Amino acid sequence: MIVCTFLFLRFINNTPERYNQLGVKAADDNLAFKYFEKAAKQGYAPAIYNLAKRYARGRGVSQDLKKAFELYSKAAEQGYAPAYESIGDFYIFGVGVPKDYEKAVEYYKKGAEKGDAKSQHNLGYCYAIGIGVSQDSKKADELFAKSTEYFINAANQGDDEAQYILGLQYEFGEGSPQNYEKAIEYYTKASEQGESNAQVSLGNFYYFGKGVPQDFKKAVELFSKSASQGNLNAAYALGDCYENGNGVPQDYDKAKEWYTKAAEQGLSGAQNALGKLYTKLNNDEKAVEWFKKAAYLGDSFGRYNLGACYMVGKGVPQDLEKAKELFTAAAEDGNSMAQYGLGVYYDSIGDDKTAVEWFTKSAEQGYASAQFALGLAYYYGKGIDPDPEQATFWLKKAAEQGHAEAKEMLGL
Repeated sequence: MIVCTFLFLRFINNTPERYNQLGVKAADDNLAFKYFEKAAKQGYAPAIYNLAKRYARGRGVSQDLKKAFELYSKAAEQGYAPAYESIGDFYIFGVGVPKDYEKAVEYYKKGAEKGDAKSQHNLGYCYAIGIGVSQDSKKADELFAKSTEYFINAANQGDDEAQYILGLQYEFGEGSPQNYEKAIEYYTKASEQGESNAQVSLGNFYYFGKGVPQDFKKAVELFSKSASQGNLNAAYALGDCYENGNGVPQDYDKAKEWYTKAAEQGLSGAQNALGKLYTKLNNDEKAVEWFKKAAYLGDSFGRYNLGACYMVGKGVPQDLEKAKELFTAAAEDGNSMAQYGLGVYYDSIGDDKTAVEWFTKSAEQGYASAQFALGLAYYYGKGIDPDPEQATFWLKKAAEQGHAEAKEMLGL
């Protein structure tokens, strides 16, 4: 009887549920990973999900986004709701997979239907701004209301991810009135527990001086903590700090190192930034290589910069049709620089009317070069009827942003 009881207890202690619990409670990342791996090998969906998170963040194992996505997919195949949200995140940010807003919404909907609060929140965000779905503020508010109650309860119990999400809601006014003080409060709580995304968000508050005095050194400190956990956005932010000498001495080699860490893992913004840095370093071929990667992932700035290279034949043979194609794709995403670039393209082929249409779209978004170009169009009556008043209006707009030629024309 004693032997049977011992064997029964041993069997219970070796269940995947038990291993998963041990992984959750383990203070050591390496030990937690081993427990999750044991449970995941037995097909236990929560453990597969937790193991995926370890691979995604590089905790207890080298960061491997491809492996993380594979494991999230396995957990989702078993109907594990939180996994749907994670897959949606991969698609919406274009990390490890091409950016695909419709796919992201598809997975957020699956998670939301199963009552997953994070999926509900993210789906609400998509409806709020019209990403992957038609904009629907009423639907967004309904989803935010469903998720907010859960996050508040979880945050009060010390859940760092819930604290981070509440910080997002207060920062952007989604599901809660915009309140930077509250956002900082929740980001700080989550950051102190080591939540890497919260550390990036809080770092951005200090970097830009939002709700707090601008403090580049504090921002670098937070970005560094997050980057040490493998957070790609933090690595990207550190690259920017080193490139511009904000909070650290300017160091292009360090900037390149941090941008590369994020770029090689598929972060399109970092790929574009790395391309721009190589342009500064007069390595146009390398710049094009990274612009192409960012453009492939749908990054509008990557498309614009690659289009600009084709426009003038920098790092690639000149190809105006390719430039037009890339500018158009980015311009349709609302990128003001690409809208201006498309205006320049149409101006170069003598289609002044279409050029003015694109200069106007860009100028109305505040892009100084487009404001100057539109001012000239009104001044000379190129592609539009002459209008001295409108010419002065747009030239002043450009001059207010420091556009040298606009200042010169206005005699400033």
